[in-house]
Amino acid sequence: MKTRIPRQGQPCIHCPENQQSSVDGSEAPLVLAVENLSFAYPGQKPVLEKVSFHLHRGDFAGLIGANGTGKSTLVRLLLGLLEPLEGTIHYYLGSGRRNTTRRGGRHGIGYVAQRLPDWNPSFPATAAEVVAANLYAESGPFGRVGREGRHRVSEALERVGLGGQEKRLAGELSGGQLQRLHIARALVARPELLILDEPTSGIDQPTSRSLEELLERLARDEGLTVLLVSHDVSMITARTDRLLCLGLDGFFEHDAANPLSDDEVRRIFGADLMIHRAFPHGGGQHA
Repeated sequence: MKTRIPRQGQPCIHCPENQQSSVDGSEAPLVLAVENLSFAYPGQKPVLEKVSFHLHRGDFAGLIGANGTGKSTLVRLLLGLLEPLEGTIHYYLGSGRRNTTRRGGRHGIGYVAQRLPDWNPSFPATAAEVVAANLYAESGPFGRVGREGRHRVSEALERVGLGGQEKRLAGELSGGQLQRLHIARALVARPELLILDEPTSGIDQPTSRSLEELLERLARDEGLTVLLVSHDVSMITARTDRLLCLGLDGFFEHDAANPLSDDEVRRIFGADLMIHRAFPHGGGQHA
């Protein structure tokens, strides 16, 4: 296990003097608790039934499932955009506890969508302006981003490898740099949980690998809790600590330190898949 090094100004969560007890007794503080969550769209059979899992600070979890098993629905529930049919979603962020079954803001949660519906790459905004837009929830749409805000923007860009690119037009960035920019836009609000929906979709393999390494670093070195939604089974198995699996016969969890068994693959996708298992030094095997 890598040693997690907090960024400047962030307490070391693994130092004895800063240890906290989580609700379920594990070492790292609890961030999210989902209990017996069920959901159905009107007039349809349930999409999700009795889903339960916990996420702690510094967890890097992957969410996988076949089309139609409820990945997008679960994300919308976590963001408070849908109301559960049954069950609860509790966040333990900062000093409080928030139940996302109530619609409203989602302070402490960062979200990077697969495709941003309001994103126009030809709009003449700089990288800094795109990131600073996520501070308007704090300052208001007509508020000004002061010295602290500008520092947070630079810090967020630095964390994703875009330091020094503040004045560059967003439309001039490559696909991989744009994904990093959107991650920085989420990070500037200093979330405790970052949810990403297919962040490596549509980009080349070297760029994808670089983004995957960035997400690993955010979780394992900086203590951010990361939930990654992806259809790339090989990548998500190699990179994350655990898998949240929306199977055809229900929800289950899997320790990503071990390969998915043939039975588990069939439970998730209903068929056998060729999965390339990545290893740290460039080796690999197929299963």
